[in-house]
Amino acid sequence: MKLNAKVLIFDCFGVLVYRQPSSEHLFEYIWQKDQNLLNFIRKNKVKGSKIGVLSNVAQYQFNQLFSKEEQEELFDFLVLSSEVGFSKPSKEIFEIAIDKSETCLNEIYFFDDSWQNVEAAKKLGINAFLYQNWNEFSKEFKEE
Repeated sequence: MKLNAKVLIFDCFGVLVYRQPSSEHLFEYIWQKDQNLLNFIRKNKVKGSKIGVLSNVAQYQFNQLFSKEEQEELFDFLVLSSEVGFSKPSKEIFEIAIDKSETCLNEIYFFDDSWQNVEAAKKLGINAFLYQNWNEFSKEFKEE
């Protein structure tokens, strides 16, 4: 599928970052940035796409994952549940993201690792897709 979007919106945990087993402690995990997806975001920003984050993560958690410099480089807007007072899958948090996108619904693509959130976005008219991993994503959304 050709990615024909003016705005790409990503969830944080499970999409931009994923769990990896810790090499030091049994039954513990660390969060790893999906560098392939971040490079995809960089390329699409250069092409003129606006990039957003819509996540049920607190600002301090997001700041631990992405430095201020990375946030400025990668993302045009953030919609974090702790900041807006709503969480996915509520329609209110999606409406805030739609407003921040400053475009029409058919030009927004949203990626989340939860079917519940994907379905909630679709009900509002957003192009929404389940993100499983980079390999599946890159097969579906081929870069040109």
